[in-house]
Amino acid sequence: MNTQLQQEIRQLWCDNLGCPTAEEADNYFVCGGTSISAIRLLSAIRDQLGVTLDYTELFEYQTLEALSRRIAAALTAKEEAV
Repeated sequence: MNTQLQQEIRQLWCDNLGCPTAEEADNYFVCGGTSISAIRLLSAIRDQLGVTLDYTELFEYQTLEALSRRIAAALTAKEEAV
C-alpha cells in the first residue's frame, strides 16, 4: 500500500516521532512513541485527515501499514455513510 493517504500518514508519523522516514513494518512504540505522543498523533490524524480514532486503536494498529489500513477503512466507511 503506497498511496497518497499513506504518504500523508507517514508524514504525520515522522513529524510526531521526529524521524526522517518510516517503513510500513515500523512499530510506533518501538520507534519511540509514547502515550503522550500517541495522543498528539491521533489529534493530528483527526485534524488533518478527518478521522477520529480511539486511543486504544493505536495499540491494536501499531505499525504504519496497519494504521494506514485502519484509517483508509474509516475514510471509506465515512464516504459510504454520506
